[in-house]
Amino acid sequence: MKQRQKLHRAGRAQLFALATLAVLGSFQTDLRAAGNGSHKTTAVYANIEIKGKVTDSRNVPIEGVTIMVKGSKQGAQTDAKGNFSLSVPENATLVVSAVGFLPKEIQVKKGGALSIQLTEQASSLADVVVVGYGTATKKDLTGSVTQIKATQLENENPRSVGDMLRGNAPGLDVGFDASTKGSNASLQVRGKGTLTASSSPLIVLDGVIYSGGLEDINPNDIATIDVLKDASSAAVFGARSANGVVLVTTKRGKGGKPTITFNDNIGFNKLANKPHLLDGYEMLDFRAEAIWSMVGYDSTSKPNVRFKYQNPGKLPSVTNVTEWMALTSATGDPLVEWLNRLRMKPIEIKNYQLSKMLDWEGLIYNDNAMQHDHTVSISQRKEDYNYYFSLGYLTNEGLTVGDVYKTFRTRFNLEATAAKFLTVGLNLQFANRDESAIPLSMSDVTRTTPWGSIYTDDGLTLRASPNDDPGNNTNPFIGQYYTERKYMYNNLFGSIYVKGKLPWGFSYQSNFTPRYDFLMQFNHESALNPTIAAKKGTADRRNQTTYAWQVDNILRWNQKFQKHSVEATFLFNAEKFNSWNTTLHAENFAPNDNLSYHSVQSGTVGVTVSSDDQVSTGDALMGRLNYNYDQRYFLTATARRDGYSAFGQQNPRATFPSVAFSWALNEEKFMQGTEKWLTYLKLRASYGENGNREIGRYAALSNLTSSSYVFVTSGGTVFNGSTVAASNLSNPTLKWERNSS
Repeated sequence: MKQRQKLHRAGRAQLFALATLAVLGSFQTDLRAAGNGSHKTTAVYANIEIKGKVTDSRNVPIEGVTIMVKGSKQGAQTDAKGNFSLSVPENATLVVSAVGFLPKEIQVKKGGALSIQLTEQASSLADVVVVGYGTATKKDLTGSVTQIKATQLENENPRSVGDMLRGNAPGLDVGFDASTKGSNASLQVRGKGTLTASSSPLIVLDGVIYSGGLEDINPNDIATIDVLKDASSAAVFGARSANGVVLVTTKRGKGGKPTITFNDNIGFNKLANKPHLLDGYEMLDFRAEAIWSMVGYDSTSKPNVRFKYQNPGKLPSVTNVTEWMALTSATGDPLVEWLNRLRMKPIEIKNYQLSKMLDWEGLIYNDNAMQHDHTVSISQRKEDYNYYFSLGYLTNEGLTVGDVYKTFRTRFNLEATAAKFLTVGLNLQFANRDESAIPLSMSDVTRTTPWGSIYTDDGLTLRASPNDDPGNNTNPFIGQYYTERKYMYNNLFGSIYVKGKLPWGFSYQSNFTPRYDFLMQFNHESALNPTIAAKKGTADRRNQTTYAWQVDNILRWNQKFQKHSVEATFLFNAEKFNSWNTTLHAENFAPNDNLSYHSVQSGTVGVTVSSDDQVSTGDALMGRLNYNYDQRYFLTATARRDGYSAFGQQNPRATFPSVAFSWALNEEKFMQGTEKWLTYLKLRASYGENGNREIGRYAALSNLTSSSYVFVTSGGTVFNGSTVAASNLSNPTLKWERNSS
């Protein structure tokens, strides 16, 4: 610390000396002018010490702001707390500028403390965007990249990443997902580019490839989202970039003091246009028309056919009722006869006579569905470290009774300077999802009848079918009532990295990215369920553990030679995926199934155990060169070679090149005079090849399936046999699917 203070004082002394020499030089020039007959006098101003603090519109300190004395090279930068100090001449003008903010000029009249507030710039060519294994300003881009700033969407309260992307990224199509989870909406960059493989874009989270679900990312933790849309910009991800790339950057610590933020959103889910469900009387009219049309006659050939299915209570006279009854030689109550003609079941006829009608819309729709989204975070930035920590809980009730989704998400980002050449960091994300809810069967609702009954005569036991017609419809509530389910998902995703600067313009970064997924799916259907009474209860248990890792080693070189700027990036990547999946199924529990899925061994029939373990590996080499001359001509060239174990043994690797060129026309002399109406004009051309490896881990191999059978000889001897058969043929020449544009 003492050494750092000495260097700081020495730097200030040097600035002061330079300023003094500049003033003396000006004074001597004026004296020489006076000696040659001029009567001009010039006042010599002494330097004054000023201090200040720079904040944004929310009074948050801004680090790295440049404060320059106008017309000179004298200046300073703000520290992590937004503070700066500078020695300037009296009446000097300070120019304050920072990336993402509008520049500001301040006249210094006397020494002391300044409080400077900058205004954010909504759109600027100096904005920094993420381009994959690095960053660039919008002005320097050669590819097609769109950026979304999460701060601009805070008032929209997005509940998912899809909500943030929808309508905010040109060229990106975001589908709709009406489920309570709300994260299964499809993402497509410039349309679908494949017939059989996955068409979803690659997700990159904080600089590393992310293979988890978007539902595990809390939108309140996101700072920016960048979308790489063309082949040249996405080519740095080679075999995984054919469908575009979405780069998500989460928040980092800011402000000199700990900043606590609480985000609380409470909303209601309402069905704007409910699908109308027929009431009892509308259903009878519909049934009469439907049965009449099923007979195959029309009103001109058989007029009495339609008359046969009309409500006898609405006929104009007793004579018509008598004629109507005579069509089937019926006796007794005409209304009962009419309902029989409409093929109504006894329970429906009984409820019609008692005027007991089910209001299915009132029974199945949840008119008070609520959504709670709570996130609390704390962040801070100091000179040697910064951190961001958040806790979030979301519960979302669906539009139908019993449908609810819950998730708990937390994030911890930490970065610290260990030495001048070494910075260490950690990005950690954990999510717990509860998807145990059992939604109503809407297909059963549409096939049932308002004249049925939900319960049997005891008022407690659910009917298998509301109108006692199990072959055609099932009680929509029977799944919720007789099923116990526990679907829990725990996902841990992190990135541990080191980075730093080396001599001669080199810098490095190494990332180790582990991923752990723990899936638990338990399901029990009770023996009391009348639809599976013969099975005497069923239970299923599925446990899956996933462990995957990837390593990225990145070396960069950045130099400027007069008007030439060169940046080179080199990458070595290796990865491995492992999953272990075990599934159990049992039926016919003895003595009973009261222990649900906690006692699968009690099943005596249909007990099966299966396992599905998978593994895959991959590697990649990538080189990228960015060059620009005088901020007018820009060139980007990339080559990436990918390998993946899923492809045929004869083609395990492939190379994906790209090249892009852009020309800043407004910087040319022939464009002078256009500044008043033209801010920036660039001509861009690019070519690139991208791959799609999402074909299945064993698509190139001949997969075998096994089964067992019982063979009985003519003498009555029983043998248990087994068979092995190929489910698909091997394809050792399977190649990469490439897209180029």
